[in-house]
Amino acid sequence: MPTPIRREDLYVNGAWAAPIQKYFDFDTSFYSQVSYDYSSAQNSTWADIIEMNFDGAYTSLNLAEQVFGSPQDSLNGLTFDISKDRKTLLVNFWGEGEYGSWYYPNVLVLYDLERNTHEVLYDRRGTDDSTFYTNVLFDLNGDGILDIYLGGAGYIINNGSNEVTHNEEGPGPVFVLDIDSDDIDDLIHYDSSTSRWIKYKGGENLQKTTIESDYIFKNFVDDYIVFDFDLDGDDDLFVLDALTDPTNDGCEVCIGKISVLVNDNGNLLDVTESIFNESTFPQLLGDNNILSYDYDSDGDMDIFFPDYYIHNKQLMNDYFWENRSGAFIKRKRSDLPYDLAEFVELYDGGTGFTDLSGYVLVFYNGSGDVSYDAFDLDGYTTSASGFFVVCGDAQNVEFCDLDVSGRPNLIQNGADAVALYVGDASSFPDGTPVTTNNLVDALVYDTADDDDAGLLVLLNANEPQVDERGGGDGTVHSNQRNTDGEGGARNTSAYVQRTPTPGATNTVSGTNTDATDLPAGYSLSAAYPNPFNPTTTVTYGLPAAAEVRIIATDLLGRQVATLISGDRKAAGYHTVQFNADGLASGTYLIRMEAGDFVATQQVVLLK
Repeated sequence: MPTPIRREDLYVNGAWAAPIQKYFDFDTSFYSQVSYDYSSAQNSTWADIIEMNFDGAYTSLNLAEQVFGSPQDSLNGLTFDISKDRKTLLVNFWGEGEYGSWYYPNVLVLYDLERNTHEVLYDRRGTDDSTFYTNVLFDLNGDGILDIYLGGAGYIINNGSNEVTHNEEGPGPVFVLDIDSDDIDDLIHYDSSTSRWIKYKGGENLQKTTIESDYIFKNFVDDYIVFDFDLDGDDDLFVLDALTDPTNDGCEVCIGKISVLVNDNGNLLDVTESIFNESTFPQLLGDNNILSYDYDSDGDMDIFFPDYYIHNKQLMNDYFWENRSGAFIKRKRSDLPYDLAEFVELYDGGTGFTDLSGYVLVFYNGSGDVSYDAFDLDGYTTSASGFFVVCGDAQNVEFCDLDVSGRPNLIQNGADAVALYVGDASSFPDGTPVTTNNLVDALVYDTADDDDAGLLVLLNANEPQVDERGGGDGTVHSNQRNTDGEGGARNTSAYVQRTPTPGATNTVSGTNTDATDLPAGYSLSAAYPNPFNPTTTVTYGLPAAAEVRIIATDLLGRQVATLISGDRKAAGYHTVQFNADGLASGTYLIRMEAGDFVATQQVVLLK
C-alpha cells in the first residue's frame, strides 16, 4: 500500500485531478482527467488526460489539443477506459454544435500510449448521437485485437479493420466479467430502453442471450469492479452508481451509491442491503472509483473508494471496508503515514504501580456508536508516577507500556470515543453498542464534527465532546487534561490540546498562545468538515500579531462572503466559520491574507 497523496498535490496548474480509470491500482502510475484553471478568475477552462505517479509527478498527454487543434474543456472523464496492458486509452469528448455537451459526448478517440498517436473512431459532432454511457475496451472475441463496445450507441467496433456492427440496443452501462465461469470474459449490457440485461458470451461466436437481474439502474455508472467477494468460485459485480442530487438539476454535486450484484448461476442478484449495514454503508461523492485489495491478508478481497473529491485532503480514503465472510464492515486503515504516534494514556492520580488487571480499554466508532477494538489490561500496572500508555507502534510513541502490534493508526478521528471499563475484552466484540455498565472513565472526541448523542452518554451530564483540533493543529496536538487527572472521571471540561507527553506530566497552561505552542509560520489549515453543509470551520495560525483578511469566492474569483475583514489578531491559532447557508451547492475558495502571506484552499458545499 502506498503513501496517500494529499489532495492539493494533485493540482496541475490549479486544476482538479481525479483517478478515474479502470484497473487503477496501488502500484503503478495512473491516468487521470484534469480540468485546468478552475481556481483562477478566468472564464476559460479546458480538460486533458495526464499520467500521474504517486509522488505527484505527472506528464500531460495534450490529447484534447491533438484531437481538436487547441485546448478545450471537452473531455468526458466518466467514459474513458484503458486496456488491461495499459497501452491504449479510449477517450470520450463532446464536440461543438447544438447537441455537444458534457452529458452528450459525441467524439470517441482511441489513443496509443506507446506511440503517442490517436485515431478518431466515432465523430458525431452537431448530431444528437451520444456515447455517454459506459464504454468498454477489451478483446471480446479473443482474436488479439481490441474491440470497443459503446453502451450508449449499441455498436461493437473492431479496432483492426474499423468494422462496425450495429446491435439494435438502447443506451445503458456495460460490464466485463466471466459470468458463466468458463475462464473467458463476457460482456454484459443493461439496455435501459427495454430494461433488459444482455449477455455477449466471450469467444469466437459472440453468442447473444439475456440474463436476469433485480438490480435497478439508477442514473449512470461511475465505475465498477469484478471479484469473487463471497469466495464461491465465480465473478461478482460491484457497481458505483452516480445519483443526481434532485435539488441541483445541473448535478454539480452528485451522490454515489455502491451496489453489489452476486453471480447466481449466470444471473445477477442485488444483495447490497444484506452485506452493508446502515451504519457502515459508504457515503460517497460522485466521480469515484472502486478498488479491491486483500488489505488484512486473510485471503479475501476488501474494498476501497479513492474519493475523487475531498476526504481529509487524501487521494485514497482513510477507511477500507473489510470483507468478513461476504459482509463488509467499515474500518480505519492502519498503514497511513499520519497519526502514527497515536496513544491513550491512563493516570491513577499519582499513586503509582496500580494493578490494571480486570480493566479493559474499549474504542467506539461514532458511525453506528459501536465498538471497533478492545484491549485487556490484565497483568499490567501503572508506572511509579502513575501513568500507563497504550499505543499502536512503540517506535513512534515514547514510554509505551502496551504496544498493540499492527495498529499504528490506532485511534479513529471522530466523532468517536475511548472508554475504560471493569471487565474483559471478550465482552466487547466488534460492533458492541455503547454501554455505561461498569464504566470507569471515558473521552468523547471529534475533529470539528457535530456532537454524537449516542456517544455522549459515556460522559456525565453537560460534559462536552472534545475537539482534537481545538489547539489549532490536530495532527500534532493530543487531547490532554489541564492538569493531569483534573476534572474527574467522565468529565471532559478540563481537556485542552497541546504537544503530547506520553507517560509524563502534561505541560500546559490553559491558553492557546503558549510560546512553545506558537505557529512557526503563517498557516491556513484545511477547513473541516469538507464537504460541508452549511457551515465549515477554518483554522489559521499566526506566528505574530497581524491584520488578517479571509474571504470566500466562487471559482471565477467573485467574492461571496467575508469571514474576517482585516482585523488585527493575536499570535496563535484561531478559527472562523464559513456559513454558506444562502449559497448554491458547488466548489468555493477560501483565501487568507496576512501581511505578505497569501493562501487559498478549496471547499465543497454539498446540500
